[in-house]
Amino acid sequence: IHIPGSIQPFGIVFVVDQNFNVLQVSSNTEQELSTSLDQVINKNFSTLIPIDQFLEIKTAVENDNESVSNPFLI
Repeated sequence: IHIPGSIQPFGIVFVVDQNFNVLQVSSNTEQELSTSLDQVINKNFSTLIPIDQFLEIKTAVENDNESVSNPFLI
């Protein structure tokens, strides 16, 4: 995030806990995913994206691997 309080128009910000449960999302989530916030908040991130991409992110986070693309393109 280069400008505090904003994101690129093509991105979504997910805030997850240590178990990858979604705690917060950016205000454009409903529009970009065509789903209600109830379908996203408190869900595990692994249920929202393809499992192979989730596992790549999970592995990078667990190994503190900064060489993996950040932000992640899903």
